[in-house]
Amino acid sequence: MQQRHLIFIASLFTVISTTQINYFEVTTSMPFPPDPVTIYDTLIMLSALVTDCPSPSCECFVKVNVTTYKDTYTVTFPSTTPNIGSATITDLEADTLYSFTITCIGADGNATRLLRTDYGRPSVPRNITVTLVSKRLRISWLPPAVPKGPIHNYKLTKDRETISDEIPNNESSYDMTKDYVYGKTNTFFFSACNINRKKDTVCSSPNEGKITPRSLIYSFHSSLNGWAFSDLLACS
Repeated sequence: MQQRHLIFIASLFTVISTTQINYFEVTTSMPFPPDPVTIYDTLIMLSALVTDCPSPSCECFVKVNVTTYKDTYTVTFPSTTPNIGSATITDLEADTLYSFTITCIGADGNATRLLRTDYGRPSVPRNITVTLVSKRLRISWLPPAVPKGPIHNYKLTKDRETISDEIPNNESSYDMTKDYVYGKTNTFFFSACNINRKKDTVCSSPNEGKITPRSLIYSFHSSLNGWAFSDLLACS
């Protein structure tokens, strides 16, 4: 009787898993969409969920606007959540669209997100002037050179008393509602304001307002808290 010998050849295959970037978004309660609470005017906090990382731990990096920025931010993975890391991107410009690209050691690809920073504090309005029109003062100005977002409104204060904090953003002058009292000295402060996505009002520093008279109607003098104007010298 012929014997047949069956020979089994077993092959051992080693499966190597590649690192997977499962989530890369603004820091918030995953898996909800980006929350503006971690998007600021000059920084954005990002989170990443990464699995199948090579030993000893996940290692990832974030680049901002890959073609223009040279800075690389390291994603930090705490020991308590070794697969969930975060990176805080700083030195950004307000109301600006950025691309953020995460790259991880062992991953075949990367992930990119486009995010816009929040509105910031605008610079002071330009060319602030005070003139006398029909016995009443008129404050005129030009929009800020650096608005850091769409200007929402302007705010006028006189001697620390708010005259109006709801001057529309499309206005370029404001007339006082009472006649000017000759010989009385007042100090005016004028600011531009934005309302960011967190519903916070951020205004330019009132102390940075500079009044440049267009004619010799008033004598101006510098004060500790701003600019004051004194007695009427001449009018036409």
